[in-house]
Amino acid sequence: MSRNGIALVLAGSLAACTATPETFYADKKSIDDLVLCRTLESADKGTNYSFRNDVLAELESRSLDRPKCQKKISEQMDVAVGVVVGAVLLGAAAAAAGGGAPAAPASSFGTDYDHDWDQFYNQYGQLTWRCRGVQTGQFANSYNCLGDAKVDSRWPGK
Repeated sequence: MSRNGIALVLAGSLAACTATPETFYADKKSIDDLVLCRTLESADKGTNYSFRNDVLAELESRSLDRPKCQKKISEQMDVAVGVVVGAVLLGAAAAAAGGGAPAAPASSFGTDYDHDWDQFYNQYGQLTWRCRGVQTGQFANSYNCLGDAKVDSRWPGK
């Protein structure tokens, strides 16, 4: 999975943390405060004003208002961004320390938009893992495969 893929998954998973009107009305007391805040943010963009007002009323019953909700959402985003940045930095450090075959030349960057792990024997006869661009088959920086399981199903030959 590429860096863009990680960002899309992260954005999608955070956006999915909202309650639908059906789940809200079924059991609004069981909805987490942060999910309720995100639901208000989503309801503000819609046209179901009755639902939005009901979400606001539930937030008020919990002593939450828009500024407190914005703070909760912002804190969640800060944590999520920190996790992604940390993972990318960790992958870059691993790539820098990894040795093995060189990364793809600069001319092939930008042509790969998907990456997978490849397991093969290096020049010393050791079994090793490297990240490859799916479109070109060229080696890429390890952080491009961050989040992908090390399963060699695309290039199974050693």
